[in-house]
Amino acid sequence: MTIKRHIKLAATESDSWPDEKPTLPSLCVAMASTDRVHVDEHFGSASQLVIYRVDENSSQLVSVAEFSDVKQDGNENKLTEKFTALEGTHAVFALAIGASAVRQLIALGTQPIKLGANSEIAEVLYYLREEIKSGQTPWINKALKPPTESSEQRLEALLEEAWDE
Repeated sequence: MTIKRHIKLAATESDSWPDEKPTLPSLCVAMASTDRVHVDEHFGSASQLVIYRVDENSSQLVSVAEFSDVKQDGNENKLTEKFTALEGTHAVFALAIGASAVRQLIALGTQPIKLGANSEIAEVLYYLREEIKSGQTPWINKALKPPTESSEQRLEALLEEAWDE
């Protein structure tokens, strides 16, 4: 599946998103949607991914990636463009997500979340704002933590330590 169109919104004078660092801790989430109102598509065959930035007070549309139709069965590369569009996102919400895609999303640092039929994007965004406020959801807490040193930096620090024999 190839990206047909990827529209990214520019920040306004009164708003720092999406180009500048938000002032409040925020999540970047994607929704698999045909109509940009409901989460109503299987991740692997989604025609669109609608991406939002969400903090405890608000949510803002950041971009929309539209994908062209390609043969689904046996096409191992159909997810590559979707993963590219999801770069920097903390979670993706879909009607269904296959096991292979789940493994790949987790490896990329994106939490896959399956929702029931008729889930409205506005309700999901409201839920996320409330969960950010409450601090009760582990994947959200992990996503909101400031980045720690990289694995490479940790390895370098360990190698520099004196070893007692």
